[in-house]
Amino acid sequence: MQPADWRPEDLDTPAEQLAEKFGIPVATAQRMADWHQSELANHIERTSSAASAAHLHRILAWMLGPGDAKAKAVALCFAADLQPLIGWHNLSEAATDLGMTSANLSKLQTEIQAWLALPETQWNKTKYRFKQSNQPILKEMPTVERVAQSFRRWVQRVDVEKLTVDQKERIIASLSEIVLFSQSLEEQ
Repeated sequence: MQPADWRPEDLDTPAEQLAEKFGIPVATAQRMADWHQSELANHIERTSSAASAAHLHRILAWMLGPGDAKAKAVALCFAADLQPLIGWHNLSEAATDLGMTSANLSKLQTEIQAWLALPETQWNKTKYRFKQSNQPILKEMPTVERVAQSFRRWVQRVDVEKLTVDQKERIIASLSEIVLFSQSLEEQ
C-alpha cells in the first residue's frame, strides 16, 4: 500500500468502525459484527440449499414423468457429461444396450439439458459439433437444373387424383410463383 492510498480507517477492524460510528463499546460492536457474519452465512446456506432442492425437484419431476426411467437416467448422465461413470462411451452404444435408437436417447439427453439449463456437451450433435469447427458450414445452392429435375421426378410420382383441394391450391400457388419469376427473367 502506498502512502497516498492509506486511510486511518484501514487500521480499524469492522467492529471498531461500528463502535466509533454508533458510539457503542467495541465488545458490543464485535458481537454485532459476529452476529451479522453468522446471519450472512446462514442466509447463503439457506439460499444455496433452496436452490439445490429446486434443482433436485426438477430432476425428479422429469425422471418420474412418463417414459423409461432407465433411459432417462442414462440420458441425464450424458447431459451432464458423466457417462464414463455408468460405463458407456457413446450414445449409440448406450442406446443399443437400452434397446432404443440413438436419436431417441439423444432427444432425451437434449430435453433434460434444456430442462435443467445445463451447458452443452460433446453429445449435442448439432450445435456443439459445429461450434468446434472454424469453417462455416455452407449448404450447396441447388442449380436450376436440379430443381427442374426434382420437379420432373415429383410429377412422375404424384397421383393427381389423390391430391386434396388444399394440396392442389398450394401447388397452383407455388407454380404461379415460378411462372411469375420466369416472366420477370424474360423482361430483363
